[in-house]
Amino acid sequence: MKLNKQIKDFAPDYVCFGPLSTEFTRSLELVKEFNFRASKAWDYGEAPTLLQARISWGDSQNKHSFSDVRSGFRIKAVTGGILDNEQCAIIGILIYSDQELVRKLIRLGFDTLEVFGTRGGAHTIGLTNLLLT
Repeated sequence: MKLNKQIKDFAPDYVCFGPLSTEFTRSLELVKEFNFRASKAWDYGEAPTLLQARISWGDSQNKHSFSDVRSGFRIKAVTGGILDNEQCAIIGILIYSDQELVRKLIRLGFDTLEVFGTRGGAHTIGLTNLLLT
């Protein structure tokens, strides 16, 4: 019992099945923040489509030195009609235009950006391909 307390004091992210990586916790926080901001933009009429992000497996061809096991940042349109490949690519370009977000995603272990429409449309790209040097 005393050992568990010492571990918990040393590593506050420790849970019953073992230590949770700080980067994984930050990744979840980033997904929650993205979803919160996307829902606010939808609620205020600033965005025509409600977007939701989640962590996915990613694409092994996009791996880099920071890549995590579940390394995909998946964004899915959940409202707003059918989004085709071109519209999904536009959402990807909007993400690409925010270089701070791209760098944060890479630092937190993501390597693949996936954008999916409500039916059929999809756009996938390696995050390191989005870096402007």
